[in-house]
Amino acid sequence: MLTLLKLQDWKLNIPVFILVAIGLLSLLSAKPELFWKQFLFFIVSLFLFFLIAKTEWRPFINYRGA
Repeated sequence: MLTLLKLQDWKLNIPVFILVAIGLLSLLSAKPELFWKQFLFFIVSLFLFFLIAKTEWRPFINYRGA
């Protein structure tokens, strides 16, 4: 997992996380009941992001299907 974190493009990811945090904070002040739903989707998408980043994608390049 540590290697996966080192390989990330943090110059791109940090601004995205900052924008997500700003959006979540503004949603928390406007509609707190929607904040938790949006926060849950963010956590799920973060899990999927790391799962997909860990997946070896090279075998799929030349796969054409039968």
